[in-house]
Amino acid sequence: KNDTLCFPLQGVPTVSLTYCDNFDGTALWSATPSPIGNTTWELGTPGFGQTNSAYSFPNAWDINLNSAYENSANTTLASPYFDMGLSSNSLLNFYQNRNTELNSDGFRIDYTTDGGANWIPLGTFGQGTNWYTNAFLFSSNQPGWDGNSNGWIKSETSLQFLDSTPLVQFRFVFTSDGFGTIDGVSIDDFCIKQPSALDAGVIAITQPNFALPANNLVPVEVTIRNFGSSTLTSIPVTYEFLGTPYTTTWTGTLTPNSTANVILSPNIIVPLGVNDICAYTGLPGDGDAANDSICKALTGIATFIPTYCDNFDTGSYWVVVPSTQGATEWELGTPNFGQTSSTHSGINSWDINLSTGYGIGATAMLMSPFFDMSLTNNADLSFWHNRNTATFSDGTRLEYSTDGGATWNILGSVGVGTNWYNQTFLNSSFQAGWDGSSGGWVRSE
Repeated sequence: KNDTLCFPLQGVPTVSLTYCDNFDGTALWSATPSPIGNTTWELGTPGFGQTNSAYSFPNAWDINLNSAYENSANTTLASPYFDMGLSSNSLLNFYQNRNTELNSDGFRIDYTTDGGANWIPLGTFGQGTNWYTNAFLFSSNQPGWDGNSNGWIKSETSLQFLDSTPLVQFRFVFTSDGFGTIDGVSIDDFCIKQPSALDAGVIAITQPNFALPANNLVPVEVTIRNFGSSTLTSIPVTYEFLGTPYTTTWTGTLTPNSTANVILSPNIIVPLGVNDICAYTGLPGDGDAANDSICKALTGIATFIPTYCDNFDTGSYWVVVPSTQGATEWELGTPNFGQTSSTHSGINSWDINLSTGYGIGATAMLMSPFFDMSLTNNADLSFWHNRNTATFSDGTRLEYSTDGGATWNILGSVGVGTNWYNQTFLNSSFQAGWDGSSGGWVRSE
């Protein structure tokens, strides 16, 4: 009875490049459920919370198609093997949609070149395009993607370091800590491809900033990338604003996978309100037009000379930046939830979620107009606020910028002025702020 031992063996297919899989055909990937709880990668149409669709219908791989993930999860999704013996500057990309606990829960990609004996995280935080959002997840002690992607986004990184490697396998690893769960993660349209010889694109519009003083002349700067396998020396780059295109030809030496910043002419004047600026390359013979362009919303903001007073009832010059996590944002209107259920004057105030509570892991911002303080002397700032937040953890603070929003500094400290901050350290921000219950409207100055 003790003579025999059986062990399951799984044959994994080996494929050549280029490989692209929308997960709607033959399943070549294999999932390993978490040993704790009921969390696993599942193939189908996601149907829970924010992760409620495939990128290309009908199938995606998803963490628990119809329910939230559970605590203390560790589940993997393994790819087929790839023969990269003839690979040259290959790129790996995929689409993802996620909503996980910020800083704690999320996923990463590992790779192995020795048949799974050793697994190594693929890439580092900030490498490539949309590659990892956190350098250290509490649930894994590894880099990964966490928080809220706000829908489907594309992530991409170079596999040049794996050139001439005969056998490579990848795996997606999802982990969660022991406290708090949300929707989960979906992935779709996974692709490893050899680059075209000629392929360039704009990957960022670095100037102007997304919010800037209206009616000022500002420069336009973009970052271009060589996605191809050949070194490039001349690339036409165009930006389009208010319906008019302008083209500048960049010259230099751009090796494969490298980037360059380009100042485009002419400068632009951004009017009041929100307008899109788009930039794109026009490389002759470009092998992939899908990565040529990018767009960005610019908000032209009014500038005032103090004295300035605003009861928020006669139009708004303020700019909202919603939280990327937890469905939370500043809204203008009459507050109508819990203790924050009225304005201090008139019909409008700015409120975090007018009719609901705020979400977990939120960071939402409300930006004022610009102020010309060059002629002020001993100016005073005051406002009324009504709050009810988790003590020691959740709250608000006021910041200021003198460089157009490139850097922000906290305004004041605990005990400075009247009712100015009641907490020296909020757990959610590691900054001073107002927390707890104000017991109604109070004035801070």
